Amino acid sequence: MVDASIIAASGLPPRRGPTQKYELLGNTIVLSQGDSSFEHTGWRTWAGSWLLAKHFERKPVSGRKRVLDLSCGTGLAGIALARAGYEVTLCDMEVNMGTVRSNVARNATGAEEHDATSLAQAVGYSWGTPLPPELRIAFDIVLCGDLLYHVWSGRLQNEFLTTLQYLNGGAGAGAA
Repeated sequence: MVDASIIAASGLPPRRGPTQKYELLGNTIVLSQGDSSFEHTGWRTWAGSWLLAKHFERKPVSGRKRVLDLSCGTGLAGIALARAGYEVTLCDMEVNMGTVRSNVARNATGAEEHDATSLAQAVGYSWGTPLPPELRIAFDIVLCGDLLYHVWSGRLQNEFLTTLQYLNGGAGAGAA
């Protein structure tokens, strides 16, 4: 058994499951799978995240864009875009944020290694609730990958549409 203090002293993010490497947008992205207690959420990397990142490889957007990876899962698409120079905020349910933050830290390079938040910002959020301050900004791009499956299969249309209204500056976006 490895002493936790040795891992902490190494400065490496905790491993939260098996890791996998992805080559996206000219970078190697290393992710661990999640340890969420909820089934069908951020506990694993879904194909939609990979497809979103591949879309940006094929059709890059010019200029530095502000991107929200809504319900980011393990963070693959958002982290790949952050490594490619986009300004990214990743969000998911709070229960998944340990995995997301660990993956952001795992992929930080250079000066980012000392401050992983310079790579991407990670914010806990549940659909339909008022936006936290970090999400009350204008995003150029909102990524919605595999989450759409959960919207319709889980009958979460109202919560999801409320979140989109909040993100678009609708009533209540800034309410506490």
